Amino acid sequence: MEEYELLVKSGNIGIYNSCEITELVIMEQNKIYNLYTICVFQEKNVTPEKHKYDRFCKKINLDNCSIAIFQYELTLSEIKENFEKLIHDYKWISNRKGEYSIKGNDLRRVNKQFIPSIEDNRLNYILKNNFYSGSYILEFFDEKKKFDFLTEDEEHFEKISKKINKKLPINLFKVRDRLGNFIFQFPVNILNVKTKVASDSWESINFNLDWHPLIKDQSPECILEVDSTLDNNHIGTNFEEYDGNDFQEVNAGNVDSLVNIKIWRKNPRLLLYSDSGHYIKSIGLSMSIGTHNKRYFMNDGEMEFISLNSKDFESSVENQEYYQYIENSMGIKEKELLEKTLSFKQYTPEHGKLEGLSDLRRLIRENGKNGVWLWDPFLSFDEIINTLFYCPFMGVELKALGSVKRDVRRIYFNEYIQNNFKNLSNEINSVQDVCLSENEFSNFINGLKENIDNINEYFQRDEDAEWIIEQKNRFANLNSNFEGINLQFRVQIGKGAHDRFLIFPGNSKRYETPKVYSLGTSVNSFGRNYHILQKVSHPQAVIREFNKIWEESNKPENVIWKYPE
Repeated sequence: MEEYELLVKSGNIGIYNSCEITELVIMEQNKIYNLYTICVFQEKNVTPEKHKYDRFCKKINLDNCSIAIFQYELTLSEIKENFEKLIHDYKWISNRKGEYSIKGNDLRRVNKQFIPSIEDNRLNYILKNNFYSGSYILEFFDEKKKFDFLTEDEEHFEKISKKINKKLPINLFKVRDRLGNFIFQFPVNILNVKTKVASDSWESINFNLDWHPLIKDQSPECILEVDSTLDNNHIGTNFEEYDGNDFQEVNAGNVDSLVNIKIWRKNPRLLLYSDSGHYIKSIGLSMSIGTHNKRYFMNDGEMEFISLNSKDFESSVENQEYYQYIENSMGIKEKELLEKTLSFKQYTPEHGKLEGLSDLRRLIRENGKNGVWLWDPFLSFDEIINTLFYCPFMGVELKALGSVKRDVRRIYFNEYIQNNFKNLSNEINSVQDVCLSENEFSNFINGLKENIDNINEYFQRDEDAEWIIEQKNRFANLNSNFEGINLQFRVQIGKGAHDRFLIFPGNSKRYETPKVYSLGTSVNSFGRNYHILQKVSHPQAVIREFNKIWEESNKPENVIWKYPE
């Protein structure tokens, strides 16, 4: 209770007279339990008759249950009773359904946290109006998440979250790790802060502190902190004691780049404000001169016209400043880091196939504990042996998804020709060197052509079954004990996706996010040609499509190999 009393005390960080409670609960036939509850302290006064203050009760129906939303207000004494009941008895006093229990070993009380108002802070998706001076929270964290029926299907959970978002300004889809939690939010409302660069020298920050009317004449002792960083170097830093005025300048020496600002209360030691960002130093404007010239060309039976501008332009920014040179060069280090972690790597013929396969095997070793899925329309026995069989995790689900269609068979044919006749020109030259007669040389060439035609005829027979049988035989005759292997190889017949992906599905029960890597080329040529291995920023869309096609391919004729049977 010590942290609760510290935060709720009037004037420490806020002026509070009541609390707004928003409950999201799962309602089953004979059971109700918490999905997410937030209690936001506010200055507004309410009466003790809490049951008269229900804002609304909304319900979202699901397949076997429903999500109910209750919102109401409590006095400070009433919310304190709720907090004490939760911390000591692991019970929550619900305004609508009375008291219900929470398993004590499911909830962990987390020490107080300050949540700044910055946009990229995920918690702001589920807090209320945290865009002024920030908030402290006290959180009861549910460590035994039992919401698989909601979260394991990403697309389904996203739809549910959007339904909730239409009724409440929260986004549980982006902050699913807080499902089952209780959060007490203490907004900092005793202070409103505005900052700006103090002068053209870009050495100082000017603070404008607007205190709450109830404490304006007795503003607390504070420390104003400024820290400016560029390329991980502290290029300007300082802190000063607050002088009690509405405006105060803090000279840090340099505020040209990322500026971190904090305001600390000295007694009790609490953070009242935190922000990070860049101040706008100049705006570059460029102009191109329009012309009457047009480019026209025929495209797919239609004439296209493109209005042209001159390449001459004028800019209000003539020269770069020192920090712009530094920022422009930081990308080189970022690229090296991306290559080191295999988040982005370019391959050229100089790299070679062994290096490419080594990189894929490394990704599998580092990320494959929840399974590995390989999606490549030109997948076959060799590519699977060279990748998925190197997964070191016992019994994890390995999925290989390929395709069987005319275009794919043509690729196999071309590769066969390349592998078996790559030195054909050298052979021809060597035959010519032994001074064969024109007739003998012609016979030699005709023999080669006949051999190639026979191979071409085999690959063009459109007998997909023959290729499937060949693949099955190769797996069946593999010299292996198959220890720890849990693998399926399926193909799409007659159609197939073009892109190639290495997929690590994550774990929805532990909220481990998936990872997807775009290979840029098929595994059979990985590392040998110019292509790019790149981590996909939004993996879930790829996973959804893979799962859809995987289920469509769950037919006997699509299953090439499965172990164990």
